[in-house]
Amino acid sequence: MPRQILVGFGVDVDAVAGWLGSYGGQDSPGDISRGMYAGEVGTPRLLKLFEKYKIKTTWFIPGHSLETFPEQMAAVRDAGHEIGLHGYSHENPIEMSEEQQTDILNHTFDLFTKFNNGVPPKGSVAPWWETSKEGTNLLLDKGIEYDHSNMAHEFIKSSANSHGWVNTRDVEDLWKDTFSYCYREEEDFIFPITIHPDVSGRPHVLLMLERFIEWVNTHEHVQWVPMIAMARAFRAKKQPAAGPSSFNEFTIWDLAKAKKQSTRRAASDVRVVSEARAACLHLHSTFQFTTGLETNISSIMSIMSYNGGSVVAMVGKECVAIASDLRLGNQSFTIACNHEKVFPITDRIYLGLAGLATDVATLHDRFRYRVNMYTIKEEREIAPETFARLVSSTLYERRFSPYYVEPVIAGIGTSPTGKTEPFIAAADLIGCLNFARDFVVSGTASEKLFGVAEGLWEPDLEPEDLFETISQTLMNAVDRDAFSGWGAVVHVITKDKVVTRTLKGRMD
Repeated sequence: MPRQILVGFGVDVDAVAGWLGSYGGQDSPGDISRGMYAGEVGTPRLLKLFEKYKIKTTWFIPGHSLETFPEQMAAVRDAGHEIGLHGYSHENPIEMSEEQQTDILNHTFDLFTKFNNGVPPKGSVAPWWETSKEGTNLLLDKGIEYDHSNMAHEFIKSSANSHGWVNTRDVEDLWKDTFSYCYREEEDFIFPITIHPDVSGRPHVLLMLERFIEWVNTHEHVQWVPMIAMARAFRAKKQPAAGPSSFNEFTIWDLAKAKKQSTRRAASDVRVVSEARAACLHLHSTFQFTTGLETNISSIMSIMSYNGGSVVAMVGKECVAIASDLRLGNQSFTIACNHEKVFPITDRIYLGLAGLATDVATLHDRFRYRVNMYTIKEEREIAPETFARLVSSTLYERRFSPYYVEPVIAGIGTSPTGKTEPFIAAADLIGCLNFARDFVVSGTASEKLFGVAEGLWEPDLEPEDLFETISQTLMNAVDRDAFSGWGAVVHVITKDKVVTRTLKGRMD
């Protein structure tokens, strides 16, 4: 019998619903704009990609996304892609009563059956990938054939180090290595990939998806299929035993608890639900991956969030700004509200350090010493980019036992022609530099900072406008983060002066 290797995309159209039901961005125009991007830009781009390669996929759509983007979702349906359930406003099932879950399932099931010209959905993904202990029976009652939410097999653990912002080629290599191993070691396997239009609809990710699809297509026995085809292929090979099963009532819930302890938005296996209610039977080797670009939520307290804190820097017209919150915490317990995380290195270079407070103090002293030695030896002040390289090399020296700090550098330099050059950069724990011409973020609120900054930042902001933009970005983000906040400090740096202002913030 020929090999059967089934590969497919599951597209979660969280869009605005994700920010309403899960991520706390309902009162943030910046966050909502990211959701609008998913529906209005990311979705058409992904449809164009799938059409190019003649791939049929599965789209798990919250009810809110269907009603917010009816034309785009109709295009998904009309292109022949499978439609699956994904809650209404991306609400967390384990935080709802059975009655609430039932109401949402009934409403969305009817909504999508009507939308899909009378064809009821056959698959579901639990929002947050949190399957409740009642959820499987509720899905079975509706005739749902599979649940694409659990992780008993291969999954990718979330990492606090990069806060999810990684190079697409790193993700591509990860996918290729995993596929190559499965292809070598397993006779038959499935390879479902979860993506989101707000991330995977971006140009650099689309190019990565093109490269990956073309690479997979060089292998024999590969078929691109929707999730329902994976589930039914499994059912054809492995019929469940007759009779009732306690797997429903115990193991699903146990897996959900184990998942919560390890990672929230990692990856999941495709699950097959049987008529005999022996739920979650699965193919011998099932592999599910989400792009590392999309890992946004970690349920584990990491050393990076132990003391809390966030830093953001932005570029303006011949000026830069850098800002941080002022909270010092011991996990969720606040110790002080005057803890500085941004330090002057020279008159026109500032360094922000978010991370473990002891390492912040150590690195501040170490960089101050090294810059002083540079000035004495070179008989000139260090340039911003040179200082960024110094930061990078210092962190790389300790790569096997790193400082738990994510630096942000902001400064004003001068070109060989005498032109003022704003400069910002950020680095990870081992000194990998990220140079930017718009903004950089770090710390426990980095995802929120990134989203707000993306919506508010504009090129060539004057110093006063830059102050307003970075202040709104920081306060909007840290007010939604449990480990940072309690006021902030903002430094706006021009070639002539540095203006420092303190902002009051929530202290609850």
